[in-house]
Amino acid sequence: MTAGFDTIALARPARVFVDAATIGGAILAVALVIGITTARHYGMTVDEFNTDDYGPKALAWYTSGFTDRAHFETVEFSLWYYGPWAQILIAFIQSFGLADPLTVRHAVTFVIGLAGLAALLPLARLTVGRWAGPVALVLCLITGNLYGSLFFTPIDVPFLAAMCWATLAIASRRHPGAPLSGRRHGARRA
Repeated sequence: MTAGFDTIALARPARVFVDAATIGGAILAVALVIGITTARHYGMTVDEFNTDDYGPKALAWYTSGFTDRAHFETVEFSLWYYGPWAQILIAFIQSFGLADPLTVRHAVTFVIGLAGLAALLPLARLTVGRWAGPVALVLCLITGNLYGSLFFTPIDVPFLAAMCWATLAIASRRHPGAPLSGRRHGARRA
């Protein structure tokens, strides 16, 4: 006799909900660990040779109260037009002697680029849908030309980061309630 089997309720496994933002954060964390641990395996490019000289001189320009003009006179012509913020940051971190200066340059350039790619998560969610961000992030990170360039293109990577975040700021202005819109959800436009 099978008495009792009809009264036993089979327990269903609990459904695990994983948010796209959590997946995106995990992708960024894994990429950060891989990028930092492999930064020393990349060679030096011409742009890095020029900007490695430019960074400390640009830092000296600001710390000297704008009297040390070496970054205008002794570095590659027009390099200062690209904006020195990333090169100053790299030079500052290199000054701590944490690792080989080239490895530090690659690691910091990678982190700047990854921070720029992080803007894809809210940007894609805002413009396409919640899973578009992690998909876009994975597609960027598995594209060899982009991923490799995140380490050794010191002029282009800061531009990538700034433009990704600027694009997010512009897109969020079009969507009330978005994180960078400056308006609360449902507020009317003037």
